[in-house]
Amino acid sequence: MEVEYRPIPRVVLSYPKQTFSTYVASLAVPRIIKHCREKGVPVDAYTGILNRRRLVLSAIRTAPAGSLVVYIGHGLGGRWIGNEFPYFAGLSRGILTLNDTHTLAGRHVIAIACDTFRELGIRALADGALSYIAWDDKVLVDTLDSNRDNLPDVADTFATLVNAMVDYGDPQYAVTTFKYKCEEYINKYLAEGNIAMAEKMRRNLEGITVY
Repeated sequence: MEVEYRPIPRVVLSYPKQTFSTYVASLAVPRIIKHCREKGVPVDAYTGILNRRRLVLSAIRTAPAGSLVVYIGHGLGGRWIGNEFPYFAGLSRGILTLNDTHTLAGRHVIAIACDTFRELGIRALADGALSYIAWDDKVLVDTLDSNRDNLPDVADTFATLVNAMVDYGDPQYAVTTFKYKCEEYINKYLAEGNIAMAEKMRRNLEGITVY
């Protein structure tokens, strides 16, 4: 495929780790940060007590045009939940809501979170986001009923997605690269007879959306 290079001047990264699934997804973060540093791309990373709405939104607002905003965590329709547990979502505003999508104008977005394209993504694009990569359905990770050795695999696909975007600034290329990586793991799992993980990886591959 033809790739149009668009430099990414900065990455703003928000990654709560309050549940097992967000912990698994956050295993991608060290690779993402290392890759950005190797490419000379500054990273503003927020997790734990620093992963607060005010701090993250401020970082997004002050990031140069063309920057990449990455959220790795729980999602709920019109909300990046942030540090809340999903079943408490709504007690606070979370990290980003439908009222905040104007802050994403002029930025690329990757939301590795469940159910965050149909509402947040469409609103963000209408408000001027350069691109929005996310899922309309669930994002699946390895679970306790399968081989725990597979935990890093899903995180590897997420790191591949973000790092490809950092490399070229082309959302279509990033998603295509992510899908190729998923297919590698699907073939591996099928060869091993690990049907459950192959199905999870297939659903992640088919569920990703980019505009």
